Amino acid sequence: MYSQQVSLLDGSVAGWRGVPILPCSKIPVSATGTTSIIAMRTGADDQGVIGLHQTGIPDEYEPSLSVRFMGISEQAIISYLVMAYYSVAVLTSDALGILEDVEVGRW
Repeated sequence: MYSQQVSLLDGSVAGWRGVPILPCSKIPVSATGTTSIIAMRTGADDQGVIGLHQTGIPDEYEPSLSVRFMGISEQAIISYLVMAYYSVAVLTSDALGILEDVEVGRW
């Protein structure tokens, strides 16, 4: 059994062989406790997947982040529209993979 807790940011998450497994409500788990897992190698040095920032956007607060003042209500509540713009680039075809029928029901 290779499951373990892995440190990530300021906490810990479930991991496999030291690689964090991050849950996502968009990937369903079947009634038998199996799912598909996307495996991703990250970083430019490892020819993996890298994040891209969009700069020069309207009302830019910092790269890729737009904050637009929307107004003040009659109850003196200030409203802002906050939008984040991010993209990724896959540097090589083997930087992504999918594991199918992975049993996730037993840790």
